[in-house]
Amino acid sequence: MDVSLVEHGRQAMTDLLLPSRRVRLLLSVMTFFALAMVFQLIRVQYGPYAPVFASWVEAAEALDNEVDPMRGIIYDRDGDLLATNVPTYYLEIEVYQLTPASRKQIAAVLARTLILPYEDLYRQLSADWGALGLFRIRITREVNGGERWPITVDQVAADMLKAFLLDPEAPDLSGLKLVPAPRREYPAGSLAGHVLGFVNQEGKGFFGVEGFYDSWLAGRSLTIERGYIPPEARLEPDAPAGVNLVLTIDLDIQQMVEEILAKAVENAGAESGQIIVMDPQTGEILALA
Repeated sequence: MDVSLVEHGRQAMTDLLLPSRRVRLLLSVMTFFALAMVFQLIRVQYGPYAPVFASWVEAAEALDNEVDPMRGIIYDRDGDLLATNVPTYYLEIEVYQLTPASRKQIAAVLARTLILPYEDLYRQLSADWGALGLFRIRITREVNGGERWPITVDQVAADMLKAFLLDPEAPDLSGLKLVPAPRREYPAGSLAGHVLGFVNQEGKGFFGVEGFYDSWLAGRSLTIERGYIPPEARLEPDAPAGVNLVLTIDLDIQQMVEEILAKAVENAGAESGQIIVMDPQTGEILALA
């Protein structure tokens, strides 16, 4: 038999066996990793830390987020603003997005920007909120009497913090979120204040138009579930805004009437007085003081 023919046959057999060996090796590696994953899943499900993981899942599933609507705007008969909303923001923290670096840098940036004590901010960011089942917290500060109130920032400060969040070379603010919390403002100040009433910290209207038409002005809030799994991430829907109101009050006449009444009360030495200006043809109230 020709030697070259035998060698050629051996080489052909070797070439056939090499791919099968590689396939067996690859299958062995894949089997190893599959078994490792199964082992890890069993450990998470039934191991000593299973109750901790279960509590995290339950807390995340039960976490609802309330989306507040924009309160309706109030105008006088000529379209002048009587009550409007000024953009302000709460500072909230996604606890499990914090890193050791971002805890320090968030506290440092907020301390410099808002003139607040660094130690208090860092203490809030370093607390073990997860053990309490809290995944999102609102940064607060101490006010008179030892009470703590949520911190709000105006649009200028919010724009500065948003720029930090978007700049990859800026301080690490991982976990910091700006949540809209519009503040009620009355451009005319105290003018017609007794007619308008006011809105408290919780967005509830009291007295006057704000109180009587609170259900119209307040809109309707929405409660949505916030998922932590990326495929569940979605944009929050806009809650139905409140109704805008146009009053029959004329701001110019209202100002004139209040000034006349204040002088009359002072000259007469009286405790109070009342003036009502009405259009006799329509019955519309033009001023009320």
